[in-house]
Amino acid sequence: MTPQPFSQLETTFLPLFSQFLTSRGETAEHSTHAAHLVLPLIVAGFAKTATQPQHATTLTEWFTDSLLSDTTTDSATLIAWGKPRLPILLGGNAADVAAELAQQSQLSKTTAGALLALAVPLVFRTLRPLANQRPALLAQLSQQYTWLNQQLNPAMLTALGIGNLYGLMHQLNSMARVV
Repeated sequence: MTPQPFSQLETTFLPLFSQFLTSRGETAEHSTHAAHLVLPLIVAGFAKTATQPQHATTLTEWFTDSLLSDTTTDSATLIAWGKPRLPILLGGNAADVAAELAQQSQLSKTTAGALLALAVPLVFRTLRPLANQRPALLAQLSQQYTWLNQQLNPAMLTALGIGNLYGLMHQLNSMARVV
């Protein structure tokens, strides 16, 4: 049976993200809202990037990084790993996504960017069991439409550069069947 990593994301990381944000001086309410948005943002960015053949090797290399095996890594190291990967993962829209996350959750832009960078390696660590099963990974991604559609409003999808979320999920599903 294929692992269901997406069901683990919110349960596993929402408390961590909220704590990270409150430790940076953000209010509990704003922290909770941002924590709920960041995971679908990273997953949607990953879904978009996974449909682009020029990034297949890059994504595979990210999954093999030894940092993803170390569950004791501190947040500064995780952020340092995630930050340079955001422009690729978010299709060059990292600044727009950080600005939209900051606006919607009332965080500072710097904190929103740090949260995005922190979320990248944690999401990749969770998806890592599927890394060598590309069709299964793409199929799992394609099944996230309802969750992503509920979490990401049109302004956030625009910031991500996703014009049609349903079309993106359909493309992933088609790729999963061909790969």
